Amino acid sequence: MGRCWMADKNVNDREQYIRELEERIAQLELENRRLLKSEESSSINISPLKKAEENLKISEEKFSKAFHNSKALMGISRLIDGVFVDVNKACAETLGYEREEIIGKSALELDVWAEPVQRQLMTEQLDQYGYLTNFASKYRKRSGEVGYVLSSSNIISINDEKHILVTAIDITEMRRYENEIRRLDSLNLIGQMAAGVAHEIRNPMTAIKGFLQLFHEQYKYQEDREAIEIMIEELDRINDIITAFLTISQKNHHRTKLMSLNECIGGVLQLIVADAVQNDVFLDTQLEPTPDIMIDKGEIKQLVLNLTRNAIQAMPSGGTLTVHTFEDVNGVNLVVRDEGGGIPPEIFDKIGTPFLTTKDNGTGLGLGVCYSIAERHNARITVDTSSEGTSFHVTFPLSRGRGC
Repeated sequence: MGRCWMADKNVNDREQYIRELEERIAQLELENRRLLKSEESSSINISPLKKAEENLKISEEKFSKAFHNSKALMGISRLIDGVFVDVNKACAETLGYEREEIIGKSALELDVWAEPVQRQLMTEQLDQYGYLTNFASKYRKRSGEVGYVLSSSNIISINDEKHILVTAIDITEMRRYENEIRRLDSLNLIGQMAAGVAHEIRNPMTAIKGFLQLFHEQYKYQEDREAIEIMIEELDRINDIITAFLTISQKNHHRTKLMSLNECIGGVLQLIVADAVQNDVFLDTQLEPTPDIMIDKGEIKQLVLNLTRNAIQAMPSGGTLTVHTFEDVNGVNLVVRDEGGGIPPEIFDKIGTPFLTTKDNGTGLGLGVCYSIAERHNARITVDTSSEGTSFHVTFPLSRGRGC
């Protein structure tokens, strides 16, 4: 009996233990299901936020890479004062600064805007529309050189503050080519006119001048001699204009030979000195040794005289005219520099256009002739100007096959 009771007791205890264990398992399963539901509910609320944060981080990384690696000029500045908060490498290099030198300074402090009124116009349009496309403006490099950009701008918000995101492309070279094409078109038109009418005009002018000179010597026209002299001077002026016409039209009528640029300048040096002395201007010649190049001696003399006379007339008394020649990797160079007040911005882009002049008695053909001569010699003229003076830089190509 005793052993049977003990056996029954053990069975009952085991069954009780199993029931308790099953109840505990059921409770755990119930708790687990509740926790799973709670986690699912929590993930429904948190997942979109995390996803948005991840997407924002990815977008910022993509923007940063695109911003700093772009070949276009890009910058971000505060709308209220124009202070830069960031610029990319292309922008910093174009302006001539290190990136760190630009950040924290305004465009006005850096003198980036060649025409500050353009920034005002840009901000007004941005305030009105929120964006701006194909906005043409001038910029100034650290060196003082002026260039051109075509930009697009948008207002963006950074830390609840309005900023301007600008993306620009440098169109300085394109503008230069456009000006060159326009100038060449003008020269071509003038050349065609000259070739067609210049000789026909000269013939009757020669006859008129001859009769005026004859009348000038006759006693009965003694009272009219002053008027006759004025008419002869005006005829000479017309003749000079026609000569300039013909020079522009001489596309294939120049004769070149291998010779020294310094030798050509030496041939007109006394004339330059005489002009300088007459206008109380000092002359500084810096003629460095240069290799011989293929040039037309007569045309180069005319080029040098035109450039130096323009420079002398652009300066006040006591100024210095510099004539400098040298060789570099681009070729043989002639630089004529004055200490005048510079070329007005409104006509700078039109330099070399026929009939463009700032002189009271000028014809506007002198520089046109210079550009025409340079074109026939495959030379290039560049101009640097500021309030401290102007430099005309003529670069002649090196002759092929010359000894080195």
